[in-house]
Amino acid sequence: MNRILPILGTLLLLGVAVVLSFLAFTKEPTSQDIIALHDQADGEDATLSDTQTRSLVPARRPDVFYAAITDRPLFEPTRRPVVETPEIIEEEPEVVVVPEPDVPADLPKPDIRLLGVLMGGAQNSALVSIEGAEPDWITAGSDIVGWTLKEIEAGAIELSQSDKTFRVDLYQK
Repeated sequence: MNRILPILGTLLLLGVAVVLSFLAFTKEPTSQDIIALHDQADGEDATLSDTQTRSLVPARRPDVFYAAITDRPLFEPTRRPVVETPEIIEEEPEVVVVPEPDVPADLPKPDIRLLGVLMGGAQNSALVSIEGAEPDWITAGSDIVGWTLKEIEAGAIELSQSDKTFRVDLYQK
């Protein structure tokens, strides 16, 4: 049994190689062969049957179908796509007045925890948790519960509201 398995495997591989080489070296008909066979389909010396030839060659179309192609060849420099000019409708923009938010003059200091500072790049950022919420990265000029983030330093941020300011240090409780 030990001697038979290698022989069977070798024979199987040899059979696969023979079948694949036969498929690789058989000549498939070219488009010229198919057209010649289609033209000869009415005669008796055609090698393919009429139904086989019809399946290989597309149906002939009338000359009108090709008129646009022959009138305007694809690679001619004068051939240009049709350009549609859009209508320009000028409308006057609506003026929307956004009311200023009513902020009481004396807001209490918000419960803010500074968890991190990112310095460098275009803008400095601060990782801030506002009133126990999930921390979020904010930049200078952002509004935090009625207070404006005025400055971001290496270990602190400074918030301001009208003439009042207060400072929050990193990891301050």
